[in-house]
Amino acid sequence: MGEFEVGDKVKRIHDSHQGMSVGDIGIVERIRSDGDTIDLKEFGTGHA
Repeated sequence: MGEFEVGDKVKRIHDSHQGMSVGDIGIVERIRSDGDTIDLKEFGTGHA
């Protein structure tokens, strides 16, 4: 969980930034090229 393949799309559903927190701590939805969706919680790479 947290690794992405070419063609994947990531959409941030809601922000939960507090102060100088690094990355996104929230619910991020992974949208694969085949149409499947995977919910990623506490996805903290900051590239979402």
